[in-house]
Amino acid sequence: MTACVCTIIAFAIFLVFLPTHGRADARPLFCVLVPHFKDDYWLSVGFGLEQEAARQNVTLLFFEAGGYRARTAQIDQLDACVARGADAILIGAVILIIPT
Repeated sequence: MTACVCTIIAFAIFLVFLPTHGRADARPLFCVLVPHFKDDYWLSVGFGLEQEAARQNVTLLFFEAGGYRARTAQIDQLDACVARGADAILIGAVILIIPT
């Protein structure tokens, strides 16, 4: 099973157990933080998340950090998600140093 399929399955399972927070009329807001959308892996993760979010009636807000070394940008994006009151934050984490 590929990592992308596992990510989508984990997202679907998470949605099944999502609490409603007493907001029957509001769609849950999920932030999705990814390093980039420059390759097929992250593009397919984004596509799968969009498909499942539509099926589960969840609003997704995507943030692209700008690369694997964009730690500061991703931290700022995480703060923005918290400030927006996101119900969940899905993180494809970046790293500061890529091993050689």
